Amino acid sequence: MVSTGFGDTDEPEGRAREDALLAEVRAHGLRLVGPNALGVVNTDPAVSLQALIGRVPVRAGGLGLSSQSGALGLALLGHAAGRRIGVSSFLALGNRADVSTNDVLEHFADDERTTVVAFYVESFGNPRRFPQVARRVSRRKPILAVKGSRRDADAAPGKLRIAAALTDAAATEALLHQAGVLGVESTQTLFDAAELLERQPRRSGTVRRPGEGGPGRAPVPRNAEPPGCSRSTPLTGSPHGSLRGRGSEARVARARPLQHRAGRLRQASARQAGDDLGAVRR
Repeated sequence: MVSTGFGDTDEPEGRAREDALLAEVRAHGLRLVGPNALGVVNTDPAVSLQALIGRVPVRAGGLGLSSQSGALGLALLGHAAGRRIGVSSFLALGNRADVSTNDVLEHFADDERTTVVAFYVESFGNPRRFPQVARRVSRRKPILAVKGSRRDADAAPGKLRIAAALTDAAATEALLHQAGVLGVESTQTLFDAAELLERQPRRSGTVRRPGEGGPGRAPVPRNAEPPGCSRSTPLTGSPHGSLRGRGSEARVARARPLQHRAGRLRQASARQAGDDLGAVRR
């Protein structure tokens, strides 16, 4: 729903209208995106839905996009179009009266067409549930996030506002890290990472986040070989065949290899000591 004048007004009448609208939607078994939302896009050929305010070219692909802000949502779609990055789905959430960021993450997790998730968020409606959902999704698909800030008209000016912004940034960074989400500082960086990840070949299995299964370690098969090493050629025949015909020394080495090596070392040490003593006497 793109209309405004609901919970976005921060007035009791607006919140009451939003509650009544949500009750009517749920009474019919539907879900509500918005109010005050930009729209939705689904490039699945079976759906082919583009319900947006404004015309933005959208290519089909594997990037799942979500934005709480309508203006930033248009900017995200514009960045994707400019870089020729395909989008699987896009949702601008607006007031999040019903569908939230957590719901969108779960949708992207179940969508086989989505390979990378990227979203712009200004606030977390349920910060306790967000890490649980995001960790579950990030095991299967990488998640990128850029955090914006809302201007509060009643916010204290000057140093208090700066301190509040720093505290919010630190809390957001900790929350994203706990959830396994890669937080970035700008939409430019967001699409740099999204472009890199979306164009990588898809791999089966679970995405292992840092810290899982040991400090940055992954299980290694027993038959794996280090890079640059070739497989050893197995020995054939007797391991002592090449020593035959070399006299009694070779036979002694075959029979008692450790004792023979120790004797050779003692002989070498004795010769070196004799040479050193002779040099001193001269």
